[in-house]
Amino acid sequence: MKIIHTADVHLGSPLRGLESHWNEAADVSADEIRRAPERAFANLVEFALDERVDAVLIAGDLFDGAWKDFHTGLFFARQCDRLAEGDIRCVLVHGNHDAESPITNKLKLPDNVHVLSSRHPETWKDEGLGLAVHGQSFARAAITENLALAYPKPLAGFCNIGLLHTAVDGASAEHRPYAPCSSGQLAAHGYSYWALGHVHARIVLHDDPPIVFSGNLQGRHARECGEKGFTLVEIDQSTGRASHQSIVGDVVRWAHLEIDLGEIASLEDAFELAHQRSRVERELAGNRPIAMRIEFVGATTLHATLTSTDPAEIRANLVRATDEAGGGFWLERVVLGCTPARQAKRLLSGHSELAQMIEAVGHEADASSRDPAHFEGLEKLLADLVGLLPSECDGDDPLLQALRSRDLKSILDRARQRAEAELLSLSGRAA
Repeated sequence: MKIIHTADVHLGSPLRGLESHWNEAADVSADEIRRAPERAFANLVEFALDERVDAVLIAGDLFDGAWKDFHTGLFFARQCDRLAEGDIRCVLVHGNHDAESPITNKLKLPDNVHVLSSRHPETWKDEGLGLAVHGQSFARAAITENLALAYPKPLAGFCNIGLLHTAVDGASAEHRPYAPCSSGQLAAHGYSYWALGHVHARIVLHDDPPIVFSGNLQGRHARECGEKGFTLVEIDQSTGRASHQSIVGDVVRWAHLEIDLGEIASLEDAFELAHQRSRVERELAGNRPIAMRIEFVGATTLHATLTSTDPAEIRANLVRATDEAGGGFWLERVVLGCTPARQAKRLLSGHSELAQMIEAVGHEADASSRDPAHFEGLEKLLADLVGLLPSECDGDDPLLQALRSRDLKSILDRARQRAEAELLSLSGRAA
């Protein structure tokens, strides 16, 4: 028996931030990246048909929250029609993002699709296949109780699979501890395989029986880098033992390049290093488009030069670096995370007015992080500033974006960087 286990597909994900930049590579567009979750799911269906799998199991977060129209649901239903043509069943549970949408349950799905109940654990079984899938959907976005405790015992004569959206053993600090349980509890339950969702990295928590997070099908931002995909499960029906393998399924690869400038003497050398690192990412991604964030890090004598250079100039040179690495890149963001070199740090800790201003900005950031009331006062000030902005202001300017989103940290960071660059320039020590 062959089964596909996937999770965290996030159909309809808006992939925010892509609209702020022009189409920098002729073969990659924001729309291509934005449609990546749907394209990846369509490819999964194609794989299921080619491999003649028996069922596709989705362990929650099929959709991405409160989708506002039925386009996303219709896409899923039509893909399930394709599965039905191959006599492939689809069984799923809703996760926390599915439960956020008021229209998740309002679209009629094909007969080969079964959504497990949110009121109590439910068992879906197919006598012909000898397959029993046990699971429970999220009734609301935040489920803090251990749902797996109430999952039924395995059915005799069936291959039993648990379908669960969960944070097992607090598996990831990046994801909320919904439906918490332990891998020991799941292993002792008697099922042949546990198909888990919620954590976006592929993790095998237990080998026998396999307890597996498939990870998300398609990366959606620069914190979801590297290969993404789904899991192909094969079950020996004579023994009930399950084996599994990861299948690469993403159609756009996300990458986050940290470029250490500690030993770099010029901007030209920094751009050349970005080119070399981009070439490696191109080789790893094959023919896939790459959505990439580049972050400059390290203590560097280039700090003042970078912070005083037009961001558009830096970005354009980095786009050229990725073009020369083989093309097919979308530069999602450039982050200046570097710090001044040691001699510059001594200068910045002096007693000039600018140095004192830099110190004051740091204190302001610390006070806002410690005292919510202080932050709320500053947030009101930012809201007033936004109200004074002329409508014709350039929406792509990073500072204006930070103001409009009331991103206090970004505003303070930019103020500090500008002051540091000015001080280093006045001292004659700028690179």
